[in-house]
Amino acid sequence: MKINKRMMKALCCLLFFVLPGTTVQTPLKYQKFPDLKYQIIRLPDHTFGYQILNKNQVFIDQPFVPGLPGRTGFKTEVRASTMARLVISKIQQGEIPPTVSIEEMKKLKVID
Repeated sequence: MKINKRMMKALCCLLFFVLPGTTVQTPLKYQKFPDLKYQIIRLPDHTFGYQILNKNQVFIDQPFVPGLPGRTGFKTEVRASTMARLVISKIQQGEIPPTVSIEEMKKLKVID
């Protein structure tokens, strides 16, 4: 294929002006989240959920115990806090989205 001067100029413009100004979005699983924290939310039925915040923006909203049927929150604030800390730990280890098994929740005693 023969490249003419016009095509060469277009290629040079692309390489020197357009591409350096573009950014590539880093996939979530490779991003670091140094500013993660959580807050406990009280539900109307006197149970608890949690929110994971990244730079003070809600990143995960978990009002109910994940993986269980129904829409029931954690029985105590301590249980919700324990779960939120586990989820933050998983995110910081690169697990996006973080998953928690029933066995993990039983081991941590956040469910009966």
